[in-house]
Amino acid sequence: MKVSRKISALAGLAAILLLIPKSSTAGILSASFAVMLSNSVVNLSAQGPLDWVHWGLDTEYGFDRKASVSAQIGPLTPILTGAGAGPYRYGDNFNGYGWTDGVPNTFATNTTTGVYVLGKACGFQLSIPADAILRTLRVYVGSFGTQGEFSAVLSDNSAAAYTNSAIDNVTNGPSGVYTINYAADSAGQLLTITYVVKRQYDNHVGNVTWQAAALSYAASNNPPTATLTEPANNAIFSTLAAIPLAAIASDSDGTISKVEFFEGATKLGESTNGDYALAWSNAPPGDYHLRAVATDDGGLTYTSSPVEIFVNSNGGWLSGSIVALAATVDLTADGTLDWAHWGLAASNSFDHKDGVTGQIPEAGLIGTNALQQLITYPTGFNWSDGTPTPSASGTTTGVFIIGLTNGFALAIPASTTLQTLKLYVGLYAGQGNLQAFLGDFSAPAFSDISLQSLYGNTYGMYTLNFAAATPGQTLNVRFTADALYDLTYGNTTLEAATLSSVAAPQPVSLLNPAWNNGAFGFSFVTESNHAYTVEFTDSLMPAFWQALTNVSGDGTPAFISDPVPNPTQRFYRVGAQ
Repeated sequence: MKVSRKISALAGLAAILLLIPKSSTAGILSASFAVMLSNSVVNLSAQGPLDWVHWGLDTEYGFDRKASVSAQIGPLTPILTGAGAGPYRYGDNFNGYGWTDGVPNTFATNTTTGVYVLGKACGFQLSIPADAILRTLRVYVGSFGTQGEFSAVLSDNSAAAYTNSAIDNVTNGPSGVYTINYAADSAGQLLTITYVVKRQYDNHVGNVTWQAAALSYAASNNPPTATLTEPANNAIFSTLAAIPLAAIASDSDGTISKVEFFEGATKLGESTNGDYALAWSNAPPGDYHLRAVATDDGGLTYTSSPVEIFVNSNGGWLSGSIVALAATVDLTADGTLDWAHWGLAASNSFDHKDGVTGQIPEAGLIGTNALQQLITYPTGFNWSDGTPTPSASGTTTGVFIIGLTNGFALAIPASTTLQTLKLYVGLYAGQGNLQAFLGDFSAPAFSDISLQSLYGNTYGMYTLNFAAATPGQTLNVRFTADALYDLTYGNTTLEAATLSSVAAPQPVSLLNPAWNNGAFGFSFVTESNHAYTVEFTDSLMPAFWQALTNVSGDGTPAFISDPVPNPTQRFYRVGAQ
């Protein structure tokens, strides 16, 4: 049972210890402590140009850190002795933290969260790589109803260890920051930080808290930082659109000389005037990964986290939705074209429909972690036409993979005939990212990040209706962890999929054409489970049809309005799939 009172505090004391190295080749370890002002906000992006970490934003088991750099801070290890308990998350710190270059959360403005442990001699330990280069580590900690003891030591003992117990609070108080300047006598060493309860004034909820850490060079040029703010991840554009690119960039010890924008290895342009923005026009259909690269006045660079976008033409169809799970699913009945099930007997089990040309392949793994078997999915799956297992009744098995951005990929054949793919997936302590797009990019991609659970499991069934503009294409589907709130056990799961065809639609008649307030409008009757593409052209010689809109059929009339820019004539057509 978790303690409900979760408070961080520090005494209003300050101490400094400077240790002079014995020789020019000895290590360096000096440290100071300062109280954090209440309601102040620490900018971790500015304080940690080499690396930073914040703990406890979403859960006690997750953390945010600086994106696009090799991790140097962590992991954080709780120290629990005797009756110690934790770690727990709290949300009422006296000061806040913000950042602009994080992962999995890109931004934070003023979070007052952190983690804590209870009990005498309990606390936290953290190790940082150390070598002969002088660096500065800032560690943000606190206490409630305890005196805390903070220590720092180099693994080669090339400088005297630092110990300080200035954090001494009978009840509540502000947080504080320890600033450690350090360099080892040789490469391959560690700086180890330990912070524990030295004395308890409150034997019930007395605790020490750990909030954040930030790393920088002490005497060398620090790199800049940058974040791509436009477009948004999973954004969708047509080939006719001018795609806006915008970034924020800063340098903690200098200025920004330029920000460049890249798609993969291709440079799209650059900006040097502080308003880091440009437009990317005439992008061909495709799946793109965009980045911003900032260069400071010392020549150091930083590459932002990628943003994935999709650019589409027209002529195809793709729509998607997610619903709660049914108690049981008959894969044989639902998968008239094909079906697949993963994980029946082991993590490498793959059963599928017998007697047909397989269209649902074994899933590709995204990430390097091992695939594991799941045995507790809420839906029981049945089949009677399977291979290698001929039949099954009520199996709740599946597979899962642990890790941020890890998951599964499927490539399903797509023709010009409308088909339906149903996909059964799940998550533990994470947020999912379902992406689907046609191989010819002839329709807008579908993406969804609504499947989310901070602590437990969550599940859903995605329905994807799709048809390509040309034969011989694929529907590409990816399901990955966009965020994890438990970095040890957070995972994505895959259980089953079914594929079926949709009966041919009835002919479409355009009804009630009318001109009204500068727009031409008409309607047509739709059918459920069918997709409609509305196109227009201003000339039939030759005809060049442009997409106006897409409509998902639900059995009701669709009303179309087109604000015509004064052409002499315009033609319309509706394609049904």
